[in-house]
Amino acid sequence: MITGKYLSTIGRAQGLKFGLLFVVAQLVLLGSLKFVENTRVFISLSFFAQFLGGIGAGLNSTCAVAIISTFFKDDREYYIGILEGGVGVGMLVGPLLGALLYSLGGYLMPFWTVAGIVLALYPMLIHTVNYIQVRERAHDL
Repeated sequence: MITGKYLSTIGRAQGLKFGLLFVVAQLVLLGSLKFVENTRVFISLSFFAQFLGGIGAGLNSTCAVAIISTFFKDDREYYIGILEGGVGVGMLVGPLLGALLYSLGGYLMPFWTVAGIVLALYPMLIHTVNYIQVRERAHDL
């Protein structure tokens, strides 16, 4: 709701960039909770991390659907279906991989591994987002 309201202000491309960074911040923060011994601080940081992740996920999903709807008008349903299928596969396989990573490396491993993968893919996102921005500017002219 909030994301959709302010999406035209920040832009879809910027929304994807910030959304991914919020998700990375969530993952790093959740992994770092292992080092927090104070219960109140632990709970506060847990809620804050989930808040960041919620904002990031909201930005990512809203921006992705908006971009698909704009650039693939004829095949919009097909590409949104692929997007949602990917989300479904991730929700199916994610816990299994998380459990495997946990068994291999403990509490930190699932969070920091996924954060590292997302950061490694971030340059590809920047390249794609720059392409989207160029196409949006050309479309506005």
